[in-house]
Amino acid sequence: KSVNDFFHKAGYKNLIVSTKNYPRYSPSQEGPVGRDRQLRKKDGKFLRNLISTDQAARLIYEIYTRQAVSRKYSTRMAYLLTRDLRPEAWQNDPYNGIKGFIGESLPAKIYFGSKVGFTTKHRMDVAFVRTLDDKAIYILAIFAEDPAYARDEKIFPKLSRHVYDRMMVLNSQ
Repeated sequence: KSVNDFFHKAGYKNLIVSTKNYPRYSPSQEGPVGRDRQLRKKDGKFLRNLISTDQAARLIYEIYTRQAVSRKYSTRMAYLLTRDLRPEAWQNDPYNGIKGFIGESLPAKIYFGSKVGFTTKHRMDVAFVRTLDDKAIYILAIFAEDPAYARDEKIFPKLSRHVYDRMMVLNSQ
């Protein structure tokens, strides 16, 4: 509750950091069970994190600019979000957060941090992208709430590559 209160006071509306994504692919669960069910129930309804793409982008920005909480803990959070885009680092992990998401189509030699959300009904990703030469530094947030997007492992990488290519062109002029 105190973490949720911290973010609500900072202006993040509908952010509930204590929730898990449901329905889940593995283990197959349509909703919370046990203690998760007790914690999430309010007025007979289950709490759901309704963070927007703007809020997700803001949070990633504040983490990577060391403003989210303290400088020290923002740095730790950024480290936890950092992903290795070399295929050998993620291809053998079925829950890698790269395949089918923003990072899959990007060059391996960039600085990349992301947080994905994935259920049978949603596909979401927010990422901080920075080229090693600093020609492109940006945040991309894509939330798709439809089972068709949840199944489509190509749409996020395609969108991501398009944005990356445009950023490289814009920043090389």
